[in-house]
Amino acid sequence: MSISAPLRNWCKQAPSGFHIPHSVTLFERLRREIDRLRRENKDLRRKVAEDRKELEKNAVLLKNLEKELADRDKKIDDLEHQLAGRKKNSSNSSKPPSSDGPAADRRVHPQRKKSGRKQSGQKGHAGSHRALVPTEQVSKVIRVLPPDCRHCGYEFPDNGRGLPTKGEPHRHQDTELPEIHPYITEYQFWKVLCPDCGQVTWAPVPRGIRNHFGPKLTAFLAYLTVVCRMPRRKMEEALETVLSEGHLDCADGEVRTLARLFFNYTGRLFAFVRYPGVEPTNNVSECALCNAVQWPKTSFGNRSQNGELATARLLTAARTRMM
Repeated sequence: MSISAPLRNWCKQAPSGFHIPHSVTLFERLRREIDRLRRENKDLRRKVAEDRKELEKNAVLLKNLEKELADRDKKIDDLEHQLAGRKKNSSNSSKPPSSDGPAADRRVHPQRKKSGRKQSGQKGHAGSHRALVPTEQVSKVIRVLPPDCRHCGYEFPDNGRGLPTKGEPHRHQDTELPEIHPYITEYQFWKVLCPDCGQVTWAPVPRGIRNHFGPKLTAFLAYLTVVCRMPRRKMEEALETVLSEGHLDCADGEVRTLARLFFNYTGRLFAFVRYPGVEPTNNVSECALCNAVQWPKTSFGNRSQNGELATARLLTAARTRMM
């Protein structure tokens, strides 16, 4: 029991008109102020405890929200990655057209406004052509005369020989590779009997010829491998074809090439007739079409019918040679 309780009871029992001392009144005021402060302190403590609990609750909630936000960001990144993968097709990536599928968007090619002019060079342009080699440097000069007049149709005697000419001739040069025959040098290392000790001896192989290829052929092989990036197997096939293949003499280059192919590979072309078990179908040829499919991607296709015909013949002859 506090000291303020008896004092409060005494003040209530005091007779009327009795004067309460000033110190007693001040003490009562202090007591009331202390009680009020205690109540406020108690309320503040309770409020602080509630705020602390609210802060702890908010901290847990914030942590959960941060974790949820991180999970959503990761999910968004995964969805964006998947969406970017679905948007890739043969027109904006290295994927082949066969991977687009029937549900892929139709490929839109940029359309340019047509100018109305024909393809190829226009009239008046500077033009580009292969420069002619000086006449003094050509291997052979053939004099060509017209057999008749292009204006009136008059046939010239002796195919125009002996008739006067006017001005400089129209020069046309045809470049052709000569027949390549390997220049093989054989070094014979004879065994010599030493007259002093009686032992057999011979000279060592010089360092410059130990790799079996001369400096020119070695430089050519290095050019094909490093600069042209030709695979080793293709390079071996090219050397075997160029250096060891027999040549047929013919004036027409196409006929000579075709005759050479049939002459050298008749047994392979008709092997299914002579040997049982050899496939007569074109399954191997279907596999060989891979090079022809890749051709337009590296050469940008052909712009003329003659170019398409030449490409077809080259691909057919090259692949048939390797079969």
